[in-house]
Order: sequence, then C-alpha cells, then structure tokens
Amino acid sequence: MKHFYCLLAVLLCAGCTDQSIKDHPTSDPPLHDQVEDIARLSSMGDAEYVIDVFTRPYDAGRDTGVLWGAEGGATTVVHEITVTRQNLRVFVPRSAFADLANPQEAELSIVDSHKEVIVRGGDEGSGYECRIVLVADQVIRRIISSRTFPENYKEVTEYTNRAPDN
Repeated sequence: MKHFYCLLAVLLCAGCTDQSIKDHPTSDPPLHDQVEDIARLSSMGDAEYVIDVFTRPYDAGRDTGVLWGAEGGATTVVHEITVTRQNLRVFVPRSAFADLANPQEAELSIVDSHKEVIVRGGDEGSGYECRIVLVADQVIRRIISSRTFPENYKEVTEYTNRAPDN
C-alpha cells in the first residue's frame, strides 16, 4: 500500500511547482489520502494472484459522464484495480473500471483457462456486475451488465494486445 500511495503522490505532483503545493488548502486532503483498498483477493494454485480494488470519494468536477451504479447519486468511484501475479503487475486498462460507482463487493473467479475479477455495485435499481476477464495475464474482455436486467443492459469491451505478425 505504501508503494501505491507514494507512486500516486509522485504522479499527482509531477507537474506541480513549489508554489502550487504551498497554495493547496490544508483543509482539503490530497487525493492519495482518500483512496481506500476495499477488496484484496488472493488465489493459490499454479500461480498466486492478488487483486486490489481501490476506491475514492466521488468528485462531481472530475467524475463526469454516465457511471454504472450511480442512478441515485455516486458516493464512491473505483479509482484503480491492480492485478499482481507472483509479484508481477498485470496491466488493467483504465477503461475497464473508470465508469464504476458505488462498488460493494469484489471476487476473483478461476474458470478453466481464464480468471475473472468480478466487481458488483450500485443499489437494486442501478446495480451492476462487471467481469474483467484475464487470459495469460492479459485483460481480454470486460463485460458489465445490470444485475436486474442483465440481458437488456449490457456492455462488452474486447481488448487486443498482440504483436503484429511479421
């Protein structure tokens, strides 16, 4: 967790000058102090996977657009999902989690040849289930759907990350 906070602080302040840091009001805590790790999932088997789901408070100025799970208003948003396999970080695209609000639970599912990070959130009317599918330590798909009407409200995103054939 310390490494996450330090890295985030460096990224947030990379473009700051000493003046802008001094002018930052002390009553508004920096973002990295507001990030919370809501789920830590581990699996054992041929390889250990550790998944962390980080949330932060909803910010109307930053979190624009339509958010899954925010029909009655968002209080938290998913800030980051990290997947680590045997201490090596697996890349999870921001688009796989950036529109998720009010997450309630997460789980790691191991199905034959792939793993799924499953995040559920929202309330009864705006509830969602988001499945981030990993094959060979790469995110290949995100499937998000309404928990109430899964066949009526669904998005599927495919991710391709292959070297071109030469």
